[in-house]
Amino acid sequence: MRRNPAARGFETYFLRAVVSAAFLVCLLQIASFHSQYKHYSPSVRFERGFQQFVDPSSIGAGNTTGSVGSKKNGAAVEKIGRPDLKENKLEEDGIKKKGVDYDELADNVDGFTDGFFNGHPLRYRSPAETASVSYHSTSHCIGDNFSEKYSWQYKSCQFQNFCFDTETHEFVLFASPEQRALDEIIGNKNLTFFSPSTGMRGNGVSIGGINAKLGDDVPFLRWFPTVIDSEEAKKSGVYELPPDSVLAPFHSLGGFNPGHLVWDDWLPLYTILSNFGLLEGGRRHVYMRYIMKLESGQRGLWASCDWKVLQCEKIMEKFMPLMAINKTKFSTTQNFVFATATATRSKYVCSPTGVAGLGSATDHGTKTHGWGPKDYESSHNSNRAASLYAFRNYMLTNIGVSTAPLRVMEGRYRIVFSLRSSNASARDMHNFDDHVRPLQKRLGNKYNLEIISKDMSKLSLVEQAELVSSAAIFVTAAGGGAVSATFLPRGASLFVFFQDEEGDKASPARLDWDFFNHLGYVRTHWMPRPKKTPSVAGSKAGPSELDFESFVRLMDHELDIISHLEPFPRPAIS
Repeated sequence: MRRNPAARGFETYFLRAVVSAAFLVCLLQIASFHSQYKHYSPSVRFERGFQQFVDPSSIGAGNTTGSVGSKKNGAAVEKIGRPDLKENKLEEDGIKKKGVDYDELADNVDGFTDGFFNGHPLRYRSPAETASVSYHSTSHCIGDNFSEKYSWQYKSCQFQNFCFDTETHEFVLFASPEQRALDEIIGNKNLTFFSPSTGMRGNGVSIGGINAKLGDDVPFLRWFPTVIDSEEAKKSGVYELPPDSVLAPFHSLGGFNPGHLVWDDWLPLYTILSNFGLLEGGRRHVYMRYIMKLESGQRGLWASCDWKVLQCEKIMEKFMPLMAINKTKFSTTQNFVFATATATRSKYVCSPTGVAGLGSATDHGTKTHGWGPKDYESSHNSNRAASLYAFRNYMLTNIGVSTAPLRVMEGRYRIVFSLRSSNASARDMHNFDDHVRPLQKRLGNKYNLEIISKDMSKLSLVEQAELVSSAAIFVTAAGGGAVSATFLPRGASLFVFFQDEEGDKASPARLDWDFFNHLGYVRTHWMPRPKKTPSVAGSKAGPSELDFESFVRLMDHELDIISHLEPFPRPAIS
């Protein structure tokens, strides 16, 4: 079939117009780049300008170097895996996030005018200055159980003068001569049972929360900053963050899932900061998502954020405010922003304080979440109720939501049903209509009920927190979406539905039981068979009349308890 000459002429004209428009866009980009970076050194202007054309949506993939991996005699295993380049798109160093004016974003701190790192101001300390103060790093690690094979899973460390190498994308410690001398004696094979908490030789922590389902890959999480001589700091000097800064790198266990993010990333970060007294005093927390040293052709550790990059970016951005994280000041170890006012004189960006070692500080420790019988043989969160409540209050305060205990307003009892809190077919509850109907019929005249059914994923973070923190009773299916129950007020009740044969070897899967069962501010109850599930033998027929009856009776019991709650605690008896 011959084409119309007029049509061909139009196509030629259209293509020329497209090319001209693209050329104009490039000119505008160059002009914008020149204006934005004209006060920086030529080398920095070129680096930043080139990287601005890299797609910023590909957060979190790339190569790093340094001491990551299973260690033996201080040596790191190099075979760890790398994200798939086609799926994740490698990011360049220091990528410039579009639409962000970092000159406006950077804080103003007196004396810190030599550049910025992820929006935080920097001060350059020259070689002469670092030499005059004998600049070096220290470490203090807690949680050692004296097991050469496993202690790294339980340790957390606080560092002084904790530095990031902007060229290798690794964290470093500058060891003093005294540190080197101590580490040398630690390495003596004739010295036994000598394990100072400030040693650096052969030390290790888990850079992220431990997921037991990683199996043989768990050792890849073993990590420690690269230790170099303090003389290195005297050669080039260092760029230093303000005195209130705390640098906190972490590898995300599964930040694409709200439950994993809050319980396996945010909770352990909060815990180790709290353990070292680094939450008070308006500290400047500089969080960086750590991207592991990876090998070509692989996608990183299973179910980690190195595996599901874009999904993690979306969920992390939504839940960052819980940790008071400004998304424009958060980066991975690949997409950071480092710029200096003059020619760059050092590759090191140093924080006066730093922490690392999420390991077993998650909600489940080194176990899985409740998938198998062994998970129930020991409790990880015993006597942790007070800190879990403090964690809840910390998050709510950061987003401006009240932390007050339960208040029944005008005698009205708010019951919130969380829809689709899990995408697992056995627990994906599109509605709780079969439970709401008998509840209204049997208890509607006894109590003034306000029943709300909501898909939490459709609400903003603040809307979720405000709704749940005002609920008398919260009903959810087990799964990542159940994390919203963390916001419940003191005195509330929690109903968690689980499948009785969804776990390993057809066992009950009371997921995240170790967290919910240790909340001192909430009464937690577990209910089986939320719906008819043909794939689960025990739920092929769905909930029985007895299941609904037990649900209503438990509701009645909890509403009775709530109706007798005193608005204020009784005064202590002297």
